[in-house]
Amino acid sequence: SIGEDRKRCDAVVEVAAAESRLKRKDAAKKTFELALESARKIQEPYSKAYALMEIAQKLSKTQLRGRTHQVLKEAEAVARKIHKVDLQEQTERKIHTLMNELPGPG
Repeated sequence: SIGEDRKRCDAVVEVAAAESRLKRKDAAKKTFELALESARKIQEPYSKAYALMEIAQKLSKTQLRGRTHQVLKEAEAVARKIHKVDLQEQTERKIHTLMNELPGPG
């Protein structure tokens, strides 16, 4: 179901963040990839964009932070597919705020 895909993604990203905190970089990297796969399966663009933003926020706090902006750009592309204009604009503003706040590559 729609909610199940999002719940799965949220759970997997929490595991990835925990692995990173435990300095298990290789395991964290694989689990973040699983989280991204889960997010990409979410059909509803609004939910998918927010799932990707959540992944980006978690990535930004890890040794894998170089991927943060790449994931935010993916969220931005998904946000353009949101049909309700007000939700689309709100989501894009949130993404741009994160792009400015979260550390980029390097």
